[in-house]
Amino acid sequence: MICSFCDSIFPDGTKNCPNCGAEVGSGSLADMIKKPIIPANPIFSTKIDPFSSIPQENQTPAQSVTPSYTQAAAGGSLLASYSRTAAGNSMDELNKIKGWNWGAFLFSWIWAFANGLPDIGMIALFLSFFPMMGFFMSVFLGIQGNEILWKRRKFESVRQFKEIQGKWAKAALICFAIILIFVFFITVLAVIGSTTNIKE
Repeated sequence: MICSFCDSIFPDGTKNCPNCGAEVGSGSLADMIKKPIIPANPIFSTKIDPFSSIPQENQTPAQSVTPSYTQAAAGGSLLASYSRTAAGNSMDELNKIKGWNWGAFLFSWIWAFANGLPDIGMIALFLSFFPMMGFFMSVFLGIQGNEILWKRRKFESVRQFKEIQGKWAKAALICFAIILIFVFFITVLAVIGSTTNIKE
């Protein structure tokens, strides 16, 4: 026999259901209709009414309507991973560091090696033996140096990046000023020497 209340199976002749204690044969059709039916599928968090006008196959599981916090967090992490460089820096902040890099322009291969870009450093060093090609490489690093470095080396923040590259810019400008002063004095000495020779 089958209990009309809990659907338990028990031998014929039993007066009360051994599972729920209900009297056998006491359940009316109205009681059976009112009794909720709980599906065996654990993904449904709500009870499904078999007498509803909506077909059971169209009744939506709770999980498909409201995604869990874990699913939302996983989706957010996945989207966040696409907005970062290979080094882990944010692509959204790339525009904040773009610009001319004096250190990369004037120091070229020295700047590349010091900033953890050995492959670019080797190329720049090789091209430095050819004045024109070396100059174009320096210009390229001056324009693209910040972006290349941001994509390939990890920085804690944009501020840290700008502080480091700011030091390179100061060093480059100091060296450039020293070179100009040296050239100026050499030029003055050459002019004085040529003037002396003319008088003699």
